[in-house]
Amino acid sequence: MEIIQNKVAESGLINLSLKELLHQADVPVLDIAHWLYEGIILREDDFKSHIRAYHWSQHTGRTVVLTCTTDAIVPMWAWMLISSRLEAHQAHSLYSDPQDLEKAKLLAAIADLPVEPYRGQRVLINGCQHPAITPAAFTAITHKLQPCVRSLMYGEACSNVPIFKRK
Repeated sequence: MEIIQNKVAESGLINLSLKELLHQADVPVLDIAHWLYEGIILREDDFKSHIRAYHWSQHTGRTVVLTCTTDAIVPMWAWMLISSRLEAHQAHSLYSDPQDLEKAKLLAAIADLPVEPYRGQRVLINGCQHPAITPAAFTAITHKLQPCVRSLMYGEACSNVPIFKRK
């Protein structure tokens, strides 16, 4: 009797699913709605008090998604102030409208993805139909992994498209 070989399992490919990455991601979301008067009005003194009282160090080394889940008009300087505080704690920030939070969380998860497990490896990226998996996610994962992988592919192990191969 002939032994059946699983050539896909023996190929050494590392399969990276963007859908699984999204579901496993522990991405902090900072919703400033509760920092606003009645959830809709930014009072500068009150807002800056919240900024001073917030424990920014909990986000050190992370990417934080910033949003406001109410229909408030937030001045641009408010987002800049929050980003500045995060940068002071070696954290990064992405802004997202509430309806695009999943997309922003995936981009943040990609930004925080450690590259060491993929260094010098053959990596296969796949992403099934999911509203958060957009061209921006595929662009971000390519930008993140290409400098360190041996090869980068898209699709499934049985049918993939080569994207990059180190020479």
